[in-house]
Amino acid sequence: MKPKRAIIPTLTLAQNFRLVMSREGLTFKDISRKAGVSLSMVYNLAERRSPKFVTDQVLGVGKALGFTQRQIEEKMRQDRLATGRVFSEKEAFYKLIRELMDLYDSK
Repeated sequence: MKPKRAIIPTLTLAQNFRLVMSREGLTFKDISRKAGVSLSMVYNLAERRSPKFVTDQVLGVGKALGFTQRQIEEKMRQDRLATGRVFSEKEAFYKLIRELMDLYDSK
């Protein structure tokens, strides 16, 4: 499925959600109804921090805003790696590779 929107890589997932809401003039209530999640969940996802895990609620809000599941999952992985929050051995390995590449590029 082709995404309706592009994720801006320099923004967190929460910031991407909020940007789309602002551009489209959508309220938290609009997204809550569209995604079938609570109003507080939409607020937390768009105004607070990016989520730590992919849940049905996160996917629902993302899809209601025009993002695909793949985009959401990939952006969450990037956000976790950027902040140093790693949740699996595979992600820890990728974090180590990124750090090594940064060391190599800095020379």
